Amino acid sequence: MRAGVVATPAGNGREPFIHAEDIAEVAVAALTSSDHHGKAYDLSGPDLLSFGEALEIISDAVGRKIKHVKATVAESAAALERGGHPSEAAIAVAQYLREISNGSDAFLSGGVQEALGKKPRSFVEYAQETAATGIWS
Repeated sequence: MRAGVVATPAGNGREPFIHAEDIAEVAVAALTSSDHHGKAYDLSGPDLLSFGEALEIISDAVGRKIKHVKATVAESAAALERGGHPSEAAIAVAQYLREISNGSDAFLSGGVQEALGKKPRSFVEYAQETAATGIWS
């Protein structure tokens, strides 16, 4: 991403990107309150976004252009391995990203609302907060 390009086999598939803080808050609630005993929550963010759309949001947050380009599963796995991921994990992630292109993860859920009583945070909020940390610089 620092090079301005993210290559995946996700194509134009849409993903319900979720703010990490929403995941953490649901986990804390589930672990600290008996109100959640025996329940399972499907968690998602509030919007379905393609990787290209998500990267446009990140681009706005960091003030530089980052684009999404198509890659094969093999190309994506090789890039992940070069980044230090074990081979089996890299292949699994690349295959998952390909499934996004098929629409397999294009759903929204009410899990955050159900567990916390509030709407999930937007990907715009996530991108702005994360960009402010400098991690994407």
